[in-house]
This record gives sequence, structure tokens and C-alpha cells, in this order.
Amino acid sequence: MVTLEALRVVIFEVFEDHIAPSNPKWALERIKEGTFTGETDPGEWCPEAAFIVHTENGIPSGYYYPGLHTLWEEVCERCDLHLEYVNAAVIALCEP
Repeated sequence: MVTLEALRVVIFEVFEDHIAPSNPKWALERIKEGTFTGETDPGEWCPEAAFIVHTENGIPSGYYYPGLHTLWEEVCERCDLHLEYVNAAVIALCEP
């Protein structure tokens, strides 16, 4: 299973051009602030998920921007996870 830190790295690599490309430090901070394990998610959206991603802090959402959904598919492929939108701003990443 992928770790939370490894997931954050993959999100950064895949979305680097979409999250403050001129400021990678800021992008990494947004990713860290918006990603949690299902058990530690402060919103308690989907505790059974492997990971939860909050997209209202600068992480792009494929729900709001359907053209970016393919990038989330790449994240899932690289991490062997399945994506489900909890709502427009929250993504649950589950083990297949």
C-alpha cells in the first residue's frame, strides 16, 4: 500500500503545472494541508477510504474541472487506488 507521503509526492508530480508552477514550496504546502488518511481526515468524510483529498485549498478537482479527471486517473494508476468523489470538494481514494 502507498503511504500518505508517497501519495503527496505523486499528486505534486502529476499536478505540478496546475498548482502554482512558479512556487513549488507553496504547492507542496497546499498538498500537505489537503491530504489525509481516511482515519485522520478532520471532516470524517469517508473513514474507510485509504486517503481523503480536500480540493478547496488549491489542489485541482476533476469534479470542478472535468478535463483534469484524467490526471486524477494517473494518480490512481501510479498509487494503485480507486477514486470516488464524496462531493465537489472532497475526493476519497480507496484501495481496489
